[in-house]
Amino acid sequence: MGKLTKKLVIYLDQNFLSEMAKTEINKAVNPIFNSIFGLLHQGFLDEKLLVPRSFFHDVETSLAPKLQELVQKSQGYLGQVELRSREEIEYFQTQQAARLFLGLEEEPITWDIVFWENPDNRTNQFDIRASQNFDSIEYNELRKQTAKNIDAVRNIIITNELTFKEQLKKELQAQGQNFLCSKTYQIKDLFSNQEQKIFEFSKSEYFKNIPVVRIYCQMWSKILVHYSNRKVQTGDDTDIEILSAYLPCIDVIATDSFMGQIVKVLKLDSEFSTQVFTANIKGLEELESFLIEFLKHAKPVNKPIVTVFIWADKKIKENSFRYFHTLGQQVKGIEALNGVWIELYAFNDGDMPEYYDPRIKANWPFYGLQDVSVIRIEPSISRLEILEICKEKSRSDKFVLIDSYQKLPDNFIKTLVNSCRSRKQKILKYDIINKTS
Repeated sequence: MGKLTKKLVIYLDQNFLSEMAKTEINKAVNPIFNSIFGLLHQGFLDEKLLVPRSFFHDVETSLAPKLQELVQKSQGYLGQVELRSREEIEYFQTQQAARLFLGLEEEPITWDIVFWENPDNRTNQFDIRASQNFDSIEYNELRKQTAKNIDAVRNIIITNELTFKEQLKKELQAQGQNFLCSKTYQIKDLFSNQEQKIFEFSKSEYFKNIPVVRIYCQMWSKILVHYSNRKVQTGDDTDIEILSAYLPCIDVIATDSFMGQIVKVLKLDSEFSTQVFTANIKGLEELESFLIEFLKHAKPVNKPIVTVFIWADKKIKENSFRYFHTLGQQVKGIEALNGVWIELYAFNDGDMPEYYDPRIKANWPFYGLQDVSVIRIEPSISRLEILEICKEKSRSDKFVLIDSYQKLPDNFIKTLVNSCRSRKQKILKYDIINKTS
């Protein structure tokens, strides 16, 4: 179970996403990335974990347009939940700190503070979304200028021989000044515009311990004082913004090797109970092992109430498009009205029809646009073997095998759901089978 969710939430640094995406086109990519992607995808399908996307991913992806489609495709197979921005998380954390400063009760911490959608809801198997375009030239220039400015700060630190503690004090003071200049709107409602009180808050330990503020200041202080020979990279500030925003509220973070090292040296991973994995060989192997063990023991957060398998006979094949449309639309209707999940599988023996659509000048598969998972089988497979596959694939405790045509009534799925709840063993001429029987 995660910090704010029942599902485990894993944040992948852009480097991880890019390497996973490149496994399709570049054989030189370490195959362990493909293994990790497979484990994450399986955990996502099994309703055990998810990998959210963020604004930072959209920006970073836009900087590598050749990989944009592949990266977004990979993300679509790992989760359809979006994280709120760093600014929104900072807003909430600042409000909480201000409440403590004023002696008020804190607001409850719930999933919607961090996520746009409920992460524990069942998600679709795949997510399609439009690309977001950013001015990559302007953004790159901004990052270069930021790195240059931070390098100038480091030169001052070296000249004045500042310690980590001294630099951290300066960083926190700068954050307080920035807050007074441009962010007091975050708490004015709590302070009734009492400027003196707001000023006192900006100097207080309550402000300095706002997670997004403190993590940002600690990481930069550590890097600038103790890694003075390392050139500031153009992506460093973005990496630290990501970690300062999400480290306190995400369960697992996979990040750049250097940044992961800084987090661990500062013991921020222990403080916030966040598991951090890095992009070096050791870190990748540790992440792979962690996922294997997690998937072995974790229980699904959501389960279907029933699974329907279609092993098409000749007549179902002849009416395939309409047949699956009828099933799929009934499933969507019942799911929307009752909040249940009905899982649909179809066996494909290589003889299922396709339907040419002149509008798109391409074929639709035999199930059309319905949400159906396909299992490839040999034409000579036996019924006993089919039943074993059903037991293996079904994520619900009960399943139905439709292996011969019968016109389905308009309330077929509704009746099936009610039959499962009342422990009936048959619907029409089909058996409702207990998976464990």
